[in-house]
Amino acid sequence: MTLRFTLSGVQTGFARRARCPAPGFYRKHSMHKNLFLAVSMTIGAIVLAVGSAGAGAAAYGDTSPLYAGAAVGRMQYKVACALGGECRLHDNGSGKVYAGFSFAPASLWQGSELTSSAEVVGYYGGKVHLNEQFPGFSTPYTESFRGGALMYKASIRESQALSLHVRAGVSHLTGKLTLKGADYATRKSTETAPAFGLGVSYALGRQWALNADYDRLRVTFAGPATDTVHMFTLGAAFKF
Repeated sequence: MTLRFTLSGVQTGFARRARCPAPGFYRKHSMHKNLFLAVSMTIGAIVLAVGSAGAGAAAYGDTSPLYAGAAVGRMQYKVACALGGECRLHDNGSGKVYAGFSFAPASLWQGSELTSSAEVVGYYGGKVHLNEQFPGFSTPYTESFRGGALMYKASIRESQALSLHVRAGVSHLTGKLTLKGADYATRKSTETAPAFGLGVSYALGRQWALNADYDRLRVTFAGPATDTVHMFTLGAAFKF
């Protein structure tokens, strides 16, 4: 009875936040969505392996076209508040890991170089703690997300160490909402949507680089409403 009462109250609160799901909306992820993510990751790994084997050493100097990196930071997004207006939400820590294959660079103009890359990215969205208020009681809950993306990256190097980059691709992310209290209930929703990003990189040498990135993602946490998540991270990448 406690769980049923709590879920009913939270659904009322989500209606105020334009997040009330249609009947039967929540369900386990269908097999084809999970298969999409698995196949995407597998294809990305195969492309990287084959490209590495066939890459000419002369085009990449002393390093391989393969690289990998990781970054940590914070995410934020906005929702409609119960009292009106918008609330900006922050998590307790997010991050991403990625692996990529760089194609042979091209010269744009004297002193400038354009490099295209294909990337496989894994995202981790930390927990956002919320508390929905109702007459006589409140319902604490958390929101987070996991997933991956296939991205195209274009980098422009303007100096020996500094470069700017943009990313565009498709993400497949699963948002999770967990109700707390005497009983726990978890709801998951999956969204496949375009993903974008930009950043700056500073090379410490031939292999190591420091990166500052911004990623714009689309995530569904609870119901048909999709949130735009802004992720800001700092990290490092290593070129093999």
